[in-house]
Amino acid sequence: MSLRVVRIAVLLCLPATVTAQDKFEGVVTARMSAVGGRGGVATYAVKGDRLRMDMAGETGAVVTVLHDPSKNLNVMLMHQQKMVLDVTSMQGAKAAAAAKKPTIKLTGKKETIAGRECEHALVKSDDGGQLDVCLAKGMGEFVMGSGSAGGSSPALASTSEVLSKLGADAFPLKVMDVKTGATVFLVKTIEKKRLDDALFAIPDGYQKIDMRRLGRPGL
Repeated sequence: MSLRVVRIAVLLCLPATVTAQDKFEGVVTARMSAVGGRGGVATYAVKGDRLRMDMAGETGAVVTVLHDPSKNLNVMLMHQQKMVLDVTSMQGAKAAAAAKKPTIKLTGKKETIAGRECEHALVKSDDGGQLDVCLAKGMGEFVMGSGSAGGSSPALASTSEVLSKLGADAFPLKVMDVKTGATVFLVKTIEKKRLDDALFAIPDGYQKIDMRRLGRPGL
């Protein structure tokens, strides 16, 4: 094998190696805004593939969404009641399994938001809605948490469902509703820092609730 071929092989392997070592760890804050409705500020703790989202619901009570693909964990914590809700069971196991990923078309347009580069993509949902989403790589899998953020707003709940199906390496930094031109999600700060593993685990003393029996709670 010639030296030139070896160099080309090394160069081809480099991007994958760098990406694997460059998994994001830190805290992201973002502003959510329902079209014609209420919104709020969400705080995301990200450590590789694990994600934690903290946000106040409509009553002001703080709820947390924990997402860990390696442990098949996708739950919501209601801290005042010390309750754990399985988000997958709320959506319905069959519906979640049959859910289709939205159609994503990269536009080539790039932007820097909170110091991190992202690429704009047009994202279409099954109901015909369209979002302009600026996607960042290397920040893990994204979960918006419609139960805590959306409240009674169908628009934000629908957006949440679409964004939570983007894939393992597509973190939105900015989301615009194409029809209205409104920005419904915008990352304000990104801080790289070491995070405690305990942030991504269910706290001791929390009771798991079967939502198929109780029905969906109001937040």
